[in-house]
Amino acid sequence: MSDTDEEIPLTPMEPPVAKVPKSPKGVRFQERGQEEEAPPVKPPRPLSPQQQALITLIEAFPSIDGKVVKAVLAASGGQMEPAFNALLGAFYKPCMAIR
Repeated sequence: MSDTDEEIPLTPMEPPVAKVPKSPKGVRFQERGQEEEAPPVKPPRPLSPQQQALITLIEAFPSIDGKVVKAVLAASGGQMEPAFNALLGAFYKPCMAIR
């Protein structure tokens, strides 16, 4: 080797990296004026008969704690009429006797 020859380091060459242009923010792939609609709201699930009975009893006896109404309904086998009679007999006494 001569003094004028520069030593070239032998390193592997990295492959060229292609630069991808950045797209502007807010790019939409729809026509102008054509907005994306939100999916329709699902209807509420229908209530079970026991849930309906519980709601009815709570509305009929607003002064009684909901937990008590639920317990009476459970003790009545989920049937509203016996639960209603039990709540009526236990918590509401007639003020005056009818003669």
